[in-house]
Amino acid sequence: MLIPIVGPSSVGKTTVMRAVCEADPSFHRTVSFTTRSPRHNEPADTYRFLPNTPEQRQNIMHMYEKGELIQFIIHPTTHLYGTALEDYKGKFNLLDVISSEVANFQALGFAACQTIMLVTTPTEWQQRFDSWQFDPEEAHKRIREGIDSLQWGIDQAGGVRWLENRTGDMQNTVEHVIAIAHNELHENDARAKHVGEELLAYLKRRTT
Repeated sequence: MLIPIVGPSSVGKTTVMRAVCEADPSFHRTVSFTTRSPRHNEPADTYRFLPNTPEQRQNIMHMYEKGELIQFIIHPTTHLYGTALEDYKGKFNLLDVISSEVANFQALGFAACQTIMLVTTPTEWQQRFDSWQFDPEEAHKRIREGIDSLQWGIDQAGGVRWLENRTGDMQNTVEHVIAIAHNELHENDARAKHVGEELLAYLKRRTT
């Protein structure tokens, strides 16, 4: 089963995936490669960091053309991201995905695919986002991407499950992800979507 995790930058997607895998060994965090450099204080296992050289980019493009990549995107920040078949090793495979790529994953033939929209309150998001110390251009691109992701989630109606990642309550977040993987309902879905709508409105105000 594939579980794409979608959400704005800084909502905690990687942290949540790590915590779920530690709690339940049937979950596996699929680690994408990227040609971007690690961010300030970013753990080394967030991605497989590849050099952003012409040779490396050409090699990735050759793999894509030969059909060796499951996922391949050119991120809005112009870096390459992707995964290969051998990166999907678990019964439940968690993967950080941008909203525009979800449909492509749904068409890949996994036994099941359940998308989770991960959100947090505007106040918590702002604190986390500021901690990354993005330069103004990068910050603007990530906010725009966050707006697109949240709007996409709202437009899917019942096609995604909503999950609020509250600071200091990782246990609840982990339990919610596991429940979603087993197709169980969770009483916090409606609240999480409301939080996502508030975050969307906040991010839109940030761009005006």
